[in-house]
Amino acid sequence: MDTRLGIILLENPFLSAREVERCLQIQELGGNKKPIGQVLVEEGVISRESLDTVLSIQRQRRAINAHRPGLDKYEDKELPDVDVFFERASASLANDLILSAGTKPWIRCAGRLRALSNQLITRPWMEGYMSRILTREERRRVDAGEMLLATLDSEHAGNCRILAFQDTGGPSVTIRLAPEHIPPLANLGHGPEVENCLQAKKGLLLVAGGSCSGKSTTLASMVERLAAQGNKHILIIDEHQELHPEPGQSLISRKRIGAGPAELVKALRAAHREDADVIVIGNLHGGDALEQVLQFVSTGHLVIAALRASGSVRALRWLMNDHSAVEASQVRAKLATLLLGVIYQVLVPNKNQTKLIMADEVLLPTLEIRKAIFTGRFDRLPMLLALSESQSCRTLDASLFKLFSAKRIAFDEAFTNAFDKQRFLASTNRN
Repeated sequence: MDTRLGIILLENPFLSAREVERCLQIQELGGNKKPIGQVLVEEGVISRESLDTVLSIQRQRRAINAHRPGLDKYEDKELPDVDVFFERASASLANDLILSAGTKPWIRCAGRLRALSNQLITRPWMEGYMSRILTREERRRVDAGEMLLATLDSEHAGNCRILAFQDTGGPSVTIRLAPEHIPPLANLGHGPEVENCLQAKKGLLLVAGGSCSGKSTTLASMVERLAAQGNKHILIIDEHQELHPEPGQSLISRKRIGAGPAELVKALRAAHREDADVIVIGNLHGGDALEQVLQFVSTGHLVIAALRASGSVRALRWLMNDHSAVEASQVRAKLATLLLGVIYQVLVPNKNQTKLIMADEVLLPTLEIRKAIFTGRFDRLPMLLALSESQSCRTLDASLFKLFSAKRIAFDEAFTNAFDKQRFLASTNRN
């Protein structure tokens, strides 16, 4: 976790890289070298209040780094078997296991990297492990320099998503560890308004977020909730099937597809003949795939889809990118009518840096929000979302502020993830 002042300023962001560079030049030209913070304030590129906030974040990060577990906690006399790494990763509640020739084995736990051994992974050890988990054809593709996405069935961590590739030091693999049990939506941090969306017989529910934001776990939890209601055929279409929800009294079918929009469109067209009540999509692409989804919803189906986006409003904007002006108008009309809601989520380390906590943004379409989508006025959605918080909508900043006020996350994490940082800072100062 970087504690340099300039990096924190650019991360949040308070000012541009050009302004930082100019102030550094002024600092170097001065006879008595002033602290860069003082130069920033004197040049008027940042307020004293904002500088105090950045310095507070810097102190918090340094304190966290000073108390992080030692990297050589495990004193191994020789490199352990991979099963030992899985056991240690599970005991640490890790999200990812990273194995690469020439380095120590690493895990990502609560967003932070930790070493799992003091020993370096050798190339022969890594090549042996790759031969165990990949077919001969998959290994040939990795050796040729291709990045390979696959699913690994591990007795220690269930079905895991893996990314195998060639690093400069040799073969490498990143393993996304699946949770042993799929938590209920409430345990994940979602409010009742999210579960209420699942009561609908038809409609489109979107789950948005970046990489490592817990979208797959949320989808799996939703599937379990729907399956528990009974008498449903739920079809899951995804590139990776690392999570396996319990079917309850329902039928769950899984269709694994290749990467890319064309594969998804092909699977959706075939799904029209598969008599599903609910369709769950692991990664929704725009364009033709969205039109197929809206056609499903129009015929009385419930569709839940995850997509990569950095906000609920940006998710809706992104879905419109691949359409011409005429097509976009037609798609917006359907979307405004059929949308159940957009859930955007991020995972933030808790105050003790021991686990990740979800903060979410919930956009449920009020009449005014539907009108804005219908007319393409996406620029009005952030304001309408904030004004609709009393109607079960929730902004990400409000979610972060609530977690910070409850002392579940540190100010540093809440402030860094907030969209409107100045408003967030003003809210914390008032309280």
